[in-house]
Amino acid sequence: MYSIDYPLHIMKKTLFILTAMTAATVAAEASTVLISFGINSGNGTAIVEGTYRGEAGQKVNKVSTGSSNSYTSGALATTDGETTAITVTTGGVCCGPGGVLTDATANGSALAGHGNKFYDVFGQDMSLGNPMGGVVNTAGSANGNFTMSLNNLSAGTYTLTMLVGRGNDYGTGNTSSFSLSGDGIANISAILDDYSTGSGATLNGSTVTANTHTGDWVLMTYTFDVTADNTRLDILSQGGSGSINTLALTSVPEPATASLGLLGLSALLLRRRRN
Repeated sequence: MYSIDYPLHIMKKTLFILTAMTAATVAAEASTVLISFGINSGNGTAIVEGTYRGEAGQKVNKVSTGSSNSYTSGALATTDGETTAITVTTGGVCCGPGGVLTDATANGSALAGHGNKFYDVFGQDMSLGNPMGGVVNTAGSANGNFTMSLNNLSAGTYTLTMLVGRGNDYGTGNTSSFSLSGDGIANISAILDDYSTGSGATLNGSTVTANTHTGDWVLMTYTFDVTADNTRLDILSQGGSGSINTLALTSVPEPATASLGLLGLSALLLRRRRN
């Protein structure tokens, strides 16, 4: 026979182990790929140090294009430097120095009490020597469309946080809209995290429309499911100049993974108690 009335110190120890295991499971499953676009100085993919959500020393994929409208990067790395199968196809070209968002060109948030929230998400040193990163936009047109793609995604649930906006007035008066698409992409939703006063950002379903010029910017987050491995996600930029600045793609851990681990630990603890 055995009692199920555990002493307090055993209950506390069990709770601590369960909490620690939950945190470890989530940490092991989640991964983030950061992409920052450099100014138009030739095609290339490099890993640089950056800040993401207040944590310095994150690995950032700095992708630059020259005259190519459809540069595909090398294999991208996660924030901890692990190589993935994911690549990005820009669909547009990177801007010159005038398009870079800086302290001088970035306007304040339209949302009370936010300051400039994108500073908290994509730190100012997102790419070395190029504060806030460059911008990918339409080539030779201030009112065009382009499609950026994230290639070779594995099945699962993801979030994609995007900063769109530019420093100079290229495309003034023309709004841009942003949305996601792709075969095997399902359950797309979007939220507006923050946006500058002059952007006039709106959200209609999962489509964001805004001005992305003269220091105006929008920070948005999409959530979506990928139904099969080796899937391509298309980021559609329509109208205006587009001006995609920075991306953060994060895999969302499956709750079942943590649940199974906790169930196994609970069974082990119960068995040890019975013995």
